[in-house]
Amino acid sequence: MLFLSSSEDYEELEFPIIKIPFSLKGFAEYLGHTDLQKSYLDEEDIHLIERDIFWNNDSSDNYEHYLNGFYTCKYFYTELVKKIKPSLVFVWGNLLPQSIIFKEILELNNVPSFFLERGFFNDSLMIEELLYKELNSFAEDRNNFRTITSFQYYNRLKQFYLNNSTSKYPENHDEKLESILQQKKKEGLKLITFYGTHDSIFFPEDQIYARKISTIFKYTAEAARFISEEVNKNPNLILVIKPHPADKNDYSLLESERVFVTKNFFNRSLIEISDLIVVGNSTIQYEVLLSEKPILLIAKSSLYNYDAAYIPQSKKDFTSTLNEALEKSDFELKLNNSKIFFESLLKSHIYFYTEESPGKNLENLIKFIITNANTQTPDSNLSDRLYEFEKNIFIHNQLCNNTENSFRLVQTNHIQNKFHPQLPLLKEQLEKKLFDYYNYLSNNPDIGLIREAETLITENSFIEARALLHRAVEIPIFKTDALNDLAYIEILEENYLQAFNNIITVLQMNPNDEVALSNLSYLVENNKLDNSFVNEQLTKLFRLELQLNKFNSFTEFLEYERTMSSQYQERKKFELKLLPDKPSDFSYTGYCFVCNDVVPFQVDFNYAYQIDGRLIPNWRERLVCPGCGLNNRMRLTYHLIHTLFNDFADAAVYITEQMTRFYQLLKKINPDIIGSEFLGETIPLGSVNHSGIRNENFTKLTFENEKFDYLISLEVLEHIPDYKQALRESFRVLKPKGKLLFTVPFNKNSDTNIVRAKVDEDGSIIHLLPPEYHGDPVKKDESCLCYYHFGWEILDELKKTGFKDAYAFTTYSQEYGYLGGEQIFFIAEKGN
Repeated sequence: MLFLSSSEDYEELEFPIIKIPFSLKGFAEYLGHTDLQKSYLDEEDIHLIERDIFWNNDSSDNYEHYLNGFYTCKYFYTELVKKIKPSLVFVWGNLLPQSIIFKEILELNNVPSFFLERGFFNDSLMIEELLYKELNSFAEDRNNFRTITSFQYYNRLKQFYLNNSTSKYPENHDEKLESILQQKKKEGLKLITFYGTHDSIFFPEDQIYARKISTIFKYTAEAARFISEEVNKNPNLILVIKPHPADKNDYSLLESERVFVTKNFFNRSLIEISDLIVVGNSTIQYEVLLSEKPILLIAKSSLYNYDAAYIPQSKKDFTSTLNEALEKSDFELKLNNSKIFFESLLKSHIYFYTEESPGKNLENLIKFIITNANTQTPDSNLSDRLYEFEKNIFIHNQLCNNTENSFRLVQTNHIQNKFHPQLPLLKEQLEKKLFDYYNYLSNNPDIGLIREAETLITENSFIEARALLHRAVEIPIFKTDALNDLAYIEILEENYLQAFNNIITVLQMNPNDEVALSNLSYLVENNKLDNSFVNEQLTKLFRLELQLNKFNSFTEFLEYERTMSSQYQERKKFELKLLPDKPSDFSYTGYCFVCNDVVPFQVDFNYAYQIDGRLIPNWRERLVCPGCGLNNRMRLTYHLIHTLFNDFADAAVYITEQMTRFYQLLKKINPDIIGSEFLGETIPLGSVNHSGIRNENFTKLTFENEKFDYLISLEVLEHIPDYKQALRESFRVLKPKGKLLFTVPFNKNSDTNIVRAKVDEDGSIIHLLPPEYHGDPVKKDESCLCYYHFGWEILDELKKTGFKDAYAFTTYSQEYGYLGGEQIFFIAEKGN
């Protein structure tokens, strides 16, 4: 047992304790690392840093301190995992930046880990990782528990709740409001209570990093406004809006004769007098269930698959669902399902409650963890591993700034830990217990309904298997496996069209599902379906309209990013799941717009980079189509040209490259396209060498004014010290209404350009940042120096050059294999 804490309250515990800072800034100040390798920051990283600044009520002027702390924090936890080699980790607080960093590092190193959070009410704890990510796998318990009436776990929890008078948060009570509500209830009005979630704790003014609280509403404020409007339409309803204790928004404007806003009301009392509670992903929903009151659920919480609440699917059906809930339609069924929910929750060790708060007294929590934890012992003993970790951190710290080591290891007699003196005797038993438990969680798709159905398939009992699989399709965690098994049954029974439909449904969810692709290959290779029909359907599946996001400024981009945090995280997880365990070439199935076909894009680890010790492919420059030979970036560029430039085939076009596969491809579309390379002084500018390659200098183009409709420049401007002159030349040679399309290395989080190198007056190169070189298509054995990574000021510079408009496009597509974050392209339009 090892305990990491930023608190001062636990030093009496008899096991090792490592003191850690609370904030990212603290990591920078205390550990003092200044020479750490800086990795690429994605959107989520930046959000974490800015959130930590806000939480600590600090100024953005200290951003660099928090940035250094971010890297130091990652280094600290990476070293901790490497040296300590933990078997199981519980991480407190799923919103704390350093907790999120720690959790990601644990996942990258395949260490079982779970978030801990305060539970549904005071003196309770929940293992949130399981609660929100794994609990839906127990949804099949509804069927197993249908005949159970005792519900012993549920009854114990309810009794504990009824005996527990204290609340999770400090409460005051507005007796005057209670009297008003009671009077209105006597007049026959029904009371609806809306409990807000904690999304507004962070950046309350613009909700920049708020969690999406609902499948319908974006923020608590939006939900409160909409619900109050609905209530005001019905004279028989009254509404109480109770914001989260930390919500800083002002909801007073929503108040009316029948809408009340308060933070001062005992939850137990408010739930008791309410006819209906509307709630998002808040723990109050569990108190409502234990009070046996109807819930209108507007978020995908762990209740979602239990049919224990009334769930509107959109704003359009909100009113009808609200009325259904007020009338308590099928309420007895939902109440029974809520009991099933708690029964499975408690039997699965996901939720824990105690007479003493685990936040104040860890003894019960530690006993619980030891009882349910993996006790597999790494090679060396804990003392040696702690020493190696402490020594590594401490020596690095001394080398940096010779300050005192603030990551203090509290020496304790952890070998004879009073909480597990019999641990050696229990080791084998406990190890097997958790090993089996984790196997259960990680292999859920292979148990229960799916396993039983697959057994029936092997026995040729297709009718019974099909019935089970149709049930399994309704449970999200089983859906893919169920559809694949259904497709297999249809193939065996020669229902090939139905098999194909099931395969298509799976590929819509995951275009690289190996089982679905294998079933599809069987149908195609054995001519079970007309190939033209298959190709047509696959084209419909993969060849979707490309979603383009247009930005005229850095501000617009930031507004967009604020809405994309959760989606960015999902994309990141999706891409990580594609990677093989060890770096080796692999393929990704998608639709190549160039070849007009579904192909296996090839991915290798050339130009790869590391994030948290894991090698990540350079998605932008890989994902090479085996047909046309173009990588991700070039395929997307081709796609954009087709999408944005309808008259491209007949237009006057100049592209600043000629010795590339991409140029040859464009020339097939537009035989009159002009390309060039910079050949230096080997031949005069504007002339062609013996290989037919034209020599042009982007800052001194030889073309007459207003010659081209389109000018395309891909990854060129960064290699030109005076890139502004190249922009002026672009403007000069474009016709009125002409367009410049270009890509450059771009830092989307920077308002200004980043100058990496510059040319002095005497012609010598001054490196301001470590030199960065890119490949040269003309001289294969040489490289081109990169002078700039551009920022959003490039848009203003284009307008100052004379362009009427300048904007950026971003896009991302799993179907087309445009992975690796949203790629960005720039267009500048010339006026009349």
